[in-house]
Amino acid sequence: SSCVTLNTLIGSCLYKEESMFEIPQVKKVVKEKIVKMNGMTFGESIKLWKELIPIHHFELSSKYAQLSNEEEFRNDIVQTYVSNHKGQETPTEGEGGGPGPGAVMIVNYYPEVLLGHDFPGHFSVIAGYHKELDCVLLLDVWPSNPHLWVKTKDLWHTINTKDFDSKQSRGWHVVKKIL
Repeated sequence: SSCVTLNTLIGSCLYKEESMFEIPQVKKVVKEKIVKMNGMTFGESIKLWKELIPIHHFELSSKYAQLSNEEEFRNDIVQTYVSNHKGQETPTEGEGGGPGPGAVMIVNYYPEVLLGHDFPGHFSVIAGYHKELDCVLLLDVWPSNPHLWVKTKDLWHTINTKDFDSKQSRGWHVVKKIL
């Protein structure tokens, strides 16, 4: 999900999973072997993004579900995927859309309910939002997982769960390219 987000924001296919772990700033925060075996907690992903911000001039907003609520989560979605399109025709004619100019949301959630997988946690990119249906499009980078539309409230409930390793809730990032 980090690679997809980085490539989307910089408009390139520069980053691949294999090459991410060669970046010195990434090496400071996470170890490839550990991430491939156990994944990464939301707290570790915050540290990772904070290291990547100076490289590409990003702005980062990270929120733990335990310190937030469903309304704030939905507002961040609307700000990222609808409000950034004011004055522009969106793919769904004003009902929602994809990321605004230079903005992407990444969610850390418990995927069992949505995907039927008993992973301890997972990261996905939100690829779009349908305002009338209050659904988000999850773009999953894991090959066996489908891309799917999910009710915002259902996604919120999977984010507002405790991570088994960190014992903290999961959360979400809004990553914006400073234009």
